[in-house]
Amino acid sequence: MLHGHERAITQIKYNREGDLLFSCAKDHSPNVYYSLNGERLGNFIGHAGAVWCIDVNCILMRVPQASPATNSA
Repeated sequence: MLHGHERAITQIKYNREGDLLFSCAKDHSPNVYYSLNGERLGNFIGHAGAVWCIDVNCILMRVPQASPATNSA
């Protein structure tokens, strides 16, 4: 079981090698885990609301994330 989200998970993805699992949820914080044991490695900050989808770019080691646009001051 994955721990680290406060609301419903919206998507999960494995990296190309299959050793990492990325998750996003209706909370504001996508997470990354070791897929072997479910240990959470960390999270990605910067979203103000739900994160609906996530993907892993194996070449640039980037993690594109998508959430609704918000007004910033």
